[in-house]
Amino acid sequence: MKKSNEDPVTRIGRPRITNQGEIQHAAMRLFNSRGFEDVTMDEIADAAGVSRRTLFRYFATKHDLVWGEFDGSLLTMRLLLEQYARELPLREALREAVIDFNRVPDSELETHRQRMRMILGVPGLQAHSTLKYADWRKEIVDFLREQGVGSKSLWYPDLIGHLCLAASLSAYENWLESEGSDLSTLLDQAYSMLIVGLNEDLTAPTAMQLKQSRITSRATPTRPKAKSRS
Repeated sequence: MKKSNEDPVTRIGRPRITNQGEIQHAAMRLFNSRGFEDVTMDEIADAAGVSRRTLFRYFATKHDLVWGEFDGSLLTMRLLLEQYARELPLREALREAVIDFNRVPDSELETHRQRMRMILGVPGLQAHSTLKYADWRKEIVDFLREQGVGSKSLWYPDLIGHLCLAASLSAYENWLESEGSDLSTLLDQAYSMLIVGLNEDLTAPTAMQLKQSRITSRATPTRPKAKSRS
């Protein structure tokens, strides 16, 4: 009797993975054991128990496997910014939203640490990471412009976006270098230092404020008087 197309087909061997997160974990295990550059997409598909076609439907490149669902998470970033902006001054909202966005469950901390080590340390990922950084920064810049920041100084939201990226990367680098450190605490410290130099509502400094800042920074410190010799 001819087998019906509806009959189930039993797959022998490794169970098939259909969850994107599980595919990512399979890829990360290979990257960590053999190195990012030495692993092929075919090997990832085999390790995950999926077809090459299925793998490429979820992830177009190896780089996307490392970054995971980052693009989709940017919507969460925007929602957090909007939520905190209803409760706090803009500069405080910025700090709290970034800290919240980067919270990772304890069960995922080690995988996140491995992923960030690759993102910050593997040369082959740097060009792709630059594009992701730009997307992240754009969420902040667009949000600030919607809040009216930069209405008089169009460059100012871009400057804040770059400063936020620098603060975040600095916190992550310290987190990776310091075993046992807390990522949220490091982000809080970095952004607390950053926002000291920003107005509460993130308005750009006036020409007078900038002039005063330059005068202060150029001021020559008073030298202590030399003691007279007897």
